Amino acid sequence: MNSNGLEGVVVADTALSDVDGERGRLVIRGHDVEELALHHDFESACALLWSGDLPDAAAHADMQAALGRARGRAFARLPLLGDARVTDLAVNVILPWLWVRAAEGKNEKIRRLIEQRYFAWPAAEDNSVLKLARQRLLGTSNARILKSAAAQQGLMQIVRDFCEHSNAVCADCRFPELVQGWQVPRAV
Repeated sequence: MNSNGLEGVVVADTALSDVDGERGRLVIRGHDVEELALHHDFESACALLWSGDLPDAAAHADMQAALGRARGRAFARLPLLGDARVTDLAVNVILPWLWVRAAEGKNEKIRRLIEQRYFAWPAAEDNSVLKLARQRLLGTSNARILKSAAAQQGLMQIVRDFCEHSNAVCADCRFPELVQGWQVPRAV
């Protein structure tokens, strides 16, 4: 028996999107997803998905108002998530996604603003990974040494890149060797 996998198998019919794997295209309601992302805002994309057409000025304003009301209801529920979860979502999902969108759209002003927000975001709750990393890598158990979520993220990335590939006594870890090779630029 000769099988071509799922080639030619229709899983569902939809007017919302079309995937052309051979050409590497994703089309949303007749519009290339790249063009939508670069030339239309979130409200316009929502209107396109829900109504089938990009909105005129009045429909765009209506969509913006409806989404604003929905955001208000959603933000009213944020306390249910807790500050730690909001921080996780902001620094791991929302701000990086916005940064990529600004970079792809070549909007340097927005990209810099997002970077400022990212680096200024307050530290999240402490966890066991951070506690162990601070003790081993920074020689302190003081959680206040990491003042921002970005600093916490950086320390956790070091753990993922180095500590998870070494043993409990850090034998054969390349991180100390890399740090010793760093040179701090001198002011001229």
